Amino acid sequence: MRVHHEFEWDRDKAAKNLKKHGVSFDEAARVLSDDRGDFFPVDEHDEEHRLGEDRYVTTASHPDDRSIILRIVWTDRSTDEAQITRVISARLATARERKSDAQEITDK
Repeated sequence: MRVHHEFEWDRDKAAKNLKKHGVSFDEAARVLSDDRGDFFPVDEHDEEHRLGEDRYVTTASHPDDRSIILRIVWTDRSTDEAQITRVISARLATARERKSDAQEITDK
């Protein structure tokens, strides 16, 4: 899993995401910065929704409750001075995604 240090996001989009999916971007940042994250996440390149930038999807468990699995879309906005992750969306993983994630973790 990529190391995530600093985060940014659009505040309006974060509010809409919380209302629609019940997941805050603050929680998404906690999941992405989880120091035990190497044991739980599945990262993939998001070919379908790139829109001129490289986007990634991370399916990972919440550090406070590993039974909570989030699916987070993000892009790398790092500069020479800082590693910055821009959160684009976050939601609970579907049952199908959870099953696929569990299989990938088992295969590691």
